[in-house]
Amino acid sequence: MLSSTSTPQMAVPKINILIPMAGAGSRFAKAGYKDPKPLIPVRGKPMIQVVVDNMRVPDAHFIFVVQREHYAQYDLGTKLRAVAPGCDIVQIDGLTEGAACTVLLAKSLIDSDVPLLTANSDQFLEWDAAEFVASMTDGVDGVVSTFIKDEPDVKWSYAKLDEHGHIQDIQEKKPISNIATTGIYMWRKGSDFVRYAQQMIDAGDKSNGEYYVAPVYNYGIRDGKKYIVKHCNRMWGIGVPDDLNFFLAEYKKPLIRPQIVDSTAVC
Repeated sequence: MLSSTSTPQMAVPKINILIPMAGAGSRFAKAGYKDPKPLIPVRGKPMIQVVVDNMRVPDAHFIFVVQREHYAQYDLGTKLRAVAPGCDIVQIDGLTEGAACTVLLAKSLIDSDVPLLTANSDQFLEWDAAEFVASMTDGVDGVVSTFIKDEPDVKWSYAKLDEHGHIQDIQEKKPISNIATTGIYMWRKGSDFVRYAQQMIDAGDKSNGEYYVAPVYNYGIRDGKKYIVKHCNRMWGIGVPDDLNFFLAEYKKPLIRPQIVDSTAVC
């Protein structure tokens, strides 16, 4: 049985950034890690802090979806509010049928005209987050963060573009192009995601047995929405022990918390 609770939103943001962190994290547990994945230290910081710092933009409001059991056991409320003051925290009981379902459990917080960005809780991008958000110009209904992947790998989702540079198809775990997605997805309106995700779920349109976020864009495309991609410099996965160890060994730059100017929602 799934349920959710959240704290009330403090102010109307310019963008909601939603990070689901309600998975089992079984591979780290099997490797001997005691903390849940979001709290695993990455150069002295909890992984979730590294992720949040990597995508801070002015006037962003962070929303986290967590397991109720973890919330109580690891004092996630205190820890997450230290990382993202004023955040909302949605607590759920049990695993869902996929990331799209998990995001929808925050429907009451995102079903609005406020832009929505969803991100994984276990990745690091070499990019400019503010530049990514600013790329959603007039006439663009959403932006997908991407990178070039010339060697096909079913680990990723892929976007195919039309002659105008708009996304014409996104497939989960199917290399339909060399444009792979990083797992960061932005929508001009949170209500668009809610509507199209619900359509996908109502249609029973799963990928590999789950409801993912990326294919939700296909329902918007059918409705005439225009989506584009924006490449990052590099994407690092840190969601499994081998990937985290590789990142720690190879990424040499300091993990510095960016300074946000004139932002009332993010400290």
